[in-house]
Amino acid sequence: AIKNESDLFVSHNADSYNQVKSVRRNYFFPKNWRIAASVTLIIGLSYLAMNLFTNNPEESDYFVEYIEKSNPSGQKSTVHLKDGSRIILNSNSKVRYPIEFANNERVIELVGEAYFEVARDVSRPFRVKTANTMTTALGTTFNIDAFEDEDDVKISLTSGRIEVKKLESEGDEKPFELVPGQGVIYSRLDKSMVQTDIDVDKVTAWTSKELIFHNEDINEVIRRLERWYGVEITVEDKIDGVFSASFKNESLKAVLEGISYSFSLDYLVSDKKVILKSKDIFTN
Repeated sequence: AIKNESDLFVSHNADSYNQVKSVRRNYFFPKNWRIAASVTLIIGLSYLAMNLFTNNPEESDYFVEYIEKSNPSGQKSTVHLKDGSRIILNSNSKVRYPIEFANNERVIELVGEAYFEVARDVSRPFRVKTANTMTTALGTTFNIDAFEDEDDVKISLTSGRIEVKKLESEGDEKPFELVPGQGVIYSRLDKSMVQTDIDVDKVTAWTSKELIFHNEDINEVIRRLERWYGVEITVEDKIDGVFSASFKNESLKAVLEGISYSFSLDYLVSDKKVILKSKDIFTN
């Protein structure tokens, strides 16, 4: 009997068996048939015992137990893995990984954003699966931005080397091999992938509680603030333009003051809800 283990993504259903009542009857078997049946039974039991006691548990694919770590909006955390690697997990993000890594690789599944500090292990590459991409490293640091409500997945290398490829590649598409200061952008819309240069300080600023905006569309700024502070922001009037500023471990009020000044807005904060309006609406 196989125990029904807890799996975070896959539910295993126990098999159901029909109970059959046995009826005792006496039959006459010739001596040779009784011997043949006994030999067959012995061989069958021996084969079963051999499989039960010599099977390598590491090679069994019946169950793989997983751990899932997730953060709600407004919360960040650090995950320490058994192999010595460290994951800084952003708000509104989650990672999933097996309790024990396989002998030939270390696979992590990501939704959202995380910064990875990978412990080097040549015999077991470290792989991160997100959207339709697979990032492979041996010992390095890199950032992956893959929020489900955004069209692009951004993979940025800060040290070491990584290889990035599409899980569903077309034709002879070769993986991207990156060096520090390089990244790739994968589009969920047309499934394209392009290489680009990155600003390492800007990409990793969130890991030290710093918000950096450089000529970013105000709607993107609002979306990031919602995740960062765990609030819902409603814009009563249409706002157009770009915003540039940096905030180091600042309160939501301080950030809203900066936005309000730049776009001539006022704001109201009630519990976890924020309303942005033109100043003249509040004054009336």
